[in-house]
Amino acid sequence: MSFRVAMATSFVDDDATLCSVGAVACDNRTDRSVYSSADHYGHVMTEFFPYAVDMRLAPFWLPFGLHPGRDGVTLTDQTFLATFGFLKVETPLGNIDEAHVTRDYRWWTAVGARLSMADHGLTFGTNHSAGVCVHFRDPVPSPLRRKGHPALTVTVADVDGLAERLRGT
Repeated sequence: MSFRVAMATSFVDDDATLCSVGAVACDNRTDRSVYSSADHYGHVMTEFFPYAVDMRLAPFWLPFGLHPGRDGVTLTDQTFLATFGFLKVETPLGNIDEAHVTRDYRWWTAVGARLSMADHGLTFGTNHSAGVCVHFRDPVPSPLRRKGHPALTVTVADVDGLAERLRGT
């Protein structure tokens, strides 16, 4: 697998190891990006997982104010933050119970900000191909439901990477 790094500030630390700050790692085969910030020792402090956007479905997510390059899931050492235009869901990483990849949605049930009537879960969807379903120990409130949501599905570009990262919390 080949990666390219762009917009990085590189330096050599005390151990003569090349480090990057503000790196953008991008898999050349899929062009799926994960943005990270690191301290000068190379410890990742934040990770950003942008959405995989299907432009043909823009009429369903544009009304929410979604900005494809700016919105997505941000993980810090202690926080999970998912933004979808003017909507956001934020919770401590310790509130995440599990995460798994789901695939092949019907487009009319997967795109936009959607509330599930069956389980009160929330979807931030930008495509109908794949997403990560994140289950919470305690429901997380949003502007769409004050009592909170037991789960959130996000259609990020690197579904396997996000699911793996969340399972490690």
